[in-house]
Amino acid sequence: MVLDADDVVIDSPIFPSLDGLPYHCLLNTFEFAAISLENDRPRKSPEEWLQQASLVCKRFTRPARAVMFGTMRLGDHYQARRLISYLKSLAPGSKPRVWIRYLTIEALPVLARKSHGDDPIDLIELLKLVPMLRGLHFQVIDDMPIRRSLARGSGARSGDVYQPSLISGLKEQRIYLHSVKWNYYFNRNNPFPWGQLADIHKEPVFGRLRHVEVVWFNGFASSKNRDIFTQSLVDALNSSPSLRSLTFNGCQFHSSLDVLGALPRNLQSLTIMDSAVSPVLLDQCLAMCGGNLRSLTLKHNRTANLLFLGALEINCPKLESLQYDLSSISDQDSAVSSAGPAFSKLLPHGITPTWPSSLQRVELLYLRRWGLEPAETFFNSFLQHSHKLPHLRALIIKTTVDLDWKARVEFRDKWTARLLKVFKRYSPNPEPICSNTEITSSSRRTTKASSTTLERKRSLVNTRSTSNRSSSHRAAEASVSSRTRKRSRITTENHIDSRRSSDRITRLRKEQETLLNYSPPSIDIRNGNENDATEDTEKYAIQGMCDVVDIRIENLHPAQVQYVENDFLDSEPSGDEDYLD
Repeated sequence: MVLDADDVVIDSPIFPSLDGLPYHCLLNTFEFAAISLENDRPRKSPEEWLQQASLVCKRFTRPARAVMFGTMRLGDHYQARRLISYLKSLAPGSKPRVWIRYLTIEALPVLARKSHGDDPIDLIELLKLVPMLRGLHFQVIDDMPIRRSLARGSGARSGDVYQPSLISGLKEQRIYLHSVKWNYYFNRNNPFPWGQLADIHKEPVFGRLRHVEVVWFNGFASSKNRDIFTQSLVDALNSSPSLRSLTFNGCQFHSSLDVLGALPRNLQSLTIMDSAVSPVLLDQCLAMCGGNLRSLTLKHNRTANLLFLGALEINCPKLESLQYDLSSISDQDSAVSSAGPAFSKLLPHGITPTWPSSLQRVELLYLRRWGLEPAETFFNSFLQHSHKLPHLRALIIKTTVDLDWKARVEFRDKWTARLLKVFKRYSPNPEPICSNTEITSSSRRTTKASSTTLERKRSLVNTRSTSNRSSSHRAAEASVSSRTRKRSRITTENHIDSRRSSDRITRLRKEQETLLNYSPPSIDIRNGNENDATEDTEKYAIQGMCDVVDIRIENLHPAQVQYVENDFLDSEPSGDEDYLD
């Protein structure tokens, strides 16, 4: 496996021996790496990276393959055939069969169409080979935001992927799903399953659902079926007692009587991506179901502004993570999106954001469509609530303000200095050696070593004194004087060891007290705004606990692909590579 220099991030000068880590540590490491690579698709595939990592050494093979099989993706007919053939060759209960927990299937080429004369894959046959399956997701390439408007305008047949045999197959194999993806791209205007979702969720195999993802809701439904499908989905979500996470992707919400107004009250995570949702409807949704929310993610929603922040503290008192991304996805394969927000004001007049005290991470990206006054109200709300945000550890804001370049520079320097002064943590991390456990263990090791040395020397003295008693009287006097000198030397050495041990403990405690009483250094802000930031933030509480404070106020247009300097060449590559065989 070859790693690029840009992919290696060194956070510590200590490099542990990875091949000596326990299995569960390696498993968590590969899971985290695979999740981080999901956002880089299709440039980097987590499956290919895990396959390469499993070949690095013998200890990496099992955890890397467990993660790779745990979230299996079947993109075409060939991959599905190979997987079924491989699983059939294994004995029942073997590791790969048990490892497969979540299946993501590209439904059209795998389940709905023939390939090179072969019939589509029999899903029931595949379910028999994965007894520990916990998640089943059917997707299509048109689920990607960049192709959604093209898919809505096309009249191509999608295929009836959801069949009653799927429910019966899950029952026969006793597979109890924890995660499911209902994709309205398939079975368009079909009573099954969209008109029977409430009955399906009442089945025992769906009784343990924890996460549900809804894609293309109201994207293809006709007007006569829209109300029936909506009520069926609402009843299905409310009939799942274990449901904790819900995702809407590419959906359309038309009125206050839609799905968002009747969500379950026990939701802990809500994600709305690239959907048509009005600001008022979003605010009503949080007022109804936000009491237990821990995570709220809003991405690529062109119609949703920041109106919901006015009552966020009241509607979501337990919120820990807030992510809001206003970047839009263009319909063409271009780098810059031409589709901007569908609202005129990002923060309506008279709305002051409020922040729950349980917040740990705030990430607001590509904010735009506001002027000086609402932007200052927004940034000032963080300073006003700084004493109520003891758990905040990451504050990331990327925005552009409708100002000329000179006023924008002054605005950026002013608020960057203030937020850094109030939220940034400057104290270094405590060294592991300064912990009480390390002090106690080091003192115990020193005391044990001193006592062992003392016992060994005493036994040596006793042996020598016994042999000297059989000698002459003169030799006995000499042995007495020698024994006296040795005892005095042993006592001196023991005293020195004890003093060194006590000095070490005292020094470590002083270092620990120094770290606890550490005061942050002065902030280096250009253009001499340090004094201004100090004067402006004196009336606000210094939170000082955020490891990440990233404030970017610039005039950068949101783009699907951000090009940097390394993407451009100073000159064309030389040589005749195009003409070589």
